Amino acid sequence: MKLSIMPRIFQGRKLSLLDCVKICRKAGFDTFDFGISSHVGSCFLYGDDWEAQAKKLAGEIAELGVVFDQSHAPYAYHLYKDLEFYREITRRAVEICAILGGKHIIIHADLAQSKPETYNPTDALTVAYEFYAPFVEQARRLGIGIAIENLFDDRSKRSRFTSTVEEQLAIIDKFNDSCVSACWDVGHGHVMYGDKHLNEIKKLGNRISCTHVHDNSQKRDLHLCPYLGVINWKEVVGFLKEINYSGSFTYELKPVAFADSLMDTYLKLLYDTGTSLICGEEVAENVV
Repeated sequence: MKLSIMPRIFQGRKLSLLDCVKICRKAGFDTFDFGISSHVGSCFLYGDDWEAQAKKLAGEIAELGVVFDQSHAPYAYHLYKDLEFYREITRRAVEICAILGGKHIIIHADLAQSKPETYNPTDALTVAYEFYAPFVEQARRLGIGIAIENLFDDRSKRSRFTSTVEEQLAIIDKFNDSCVSACWDVGHGHVMYGDKHLNEIKKLGNRISCTHVHDNSQKRDLHLCPYLGVINWKEVVGFLKEINYSGSFTYELKPVAFADSLMDTYLKLLYDTGTSLICGEEVAENVV
C-alpha cells in the first residue's frame, strides 16, 4: 500500500493545486488523489481550456516526482444546472484522470434521488447503469478503471444507491467488466454499519481497488484523521493486507482551519500516522 492524500484539505485557501501538492510533498507525500469539487468553477475542469490545463499539470507533477494515482469524478449531480452538463463534466473528469496518469476514477452512483418511502433499488440501479455505461467504455478505452464508492444512507432525508454493499456489488456485477471495481470509503462504511463495517468490507474482498480513509464517531461523516474518531484502524489495515490490497491508502479529509503556520505540522502528523498504520506499528486502543 502507498499512502496518498487529497489536496482538498487546503480548500478555501488562496493556493494553486500545484502549491498544495508541493506543501504535501514537503511532509513526505508523493502520491495523490485528484479529488474534484462539485462547486462549479473551483477547478480547471470547468473551464474551456481544461485539457490544456490537465496536460500542463501532468508535466508539472512529473517534474516534482509525484503521481496522481487516482481521481474522483464530480458527485452531488443535483448541484449542477442539468444532467447533460453533469454528463459532460464527468466525461472530462475521466479524460483528466487518464492525462494525469491515474489508474482509477471513483464515482458516486446515487443518481436517483428519492424519498425513503418511494426508494426502489432496482430503479436506482437501472438509472446508474444507463448513465455510467458510456463512461465505463471511455475508461476502458483510456486504460483506466472505474471504482464505485460505498455511500451511507440517511433514511430520514433520502435514500442513496450504493449505501449498502449489496447495491455496490449489484452495479459492479451488472457492468461485468474487468475495469469496474470498488472503492471502500472507511468512514462511510462506519457511519452506515457501525462496528459491523468490517463484516461488510469482507463481502467485497479483492474487488477493492481504491480506498478513502477518514475517521468519525459513527453518528456523523466527519472526515477526521485516523485515531480522532472510534474506528479500529488495526482491524481495517489488517483486512486490507489479508486480501493483498495493492492500491493506495488515501486520505479524504475535511479542510481544516489551522493557521498557515501550522499546516506543515498537521501534514507531518498525517504522514506519520498513515505510515505507522501501513507499517503495522502498535498504537494505543481508541478511547471513546
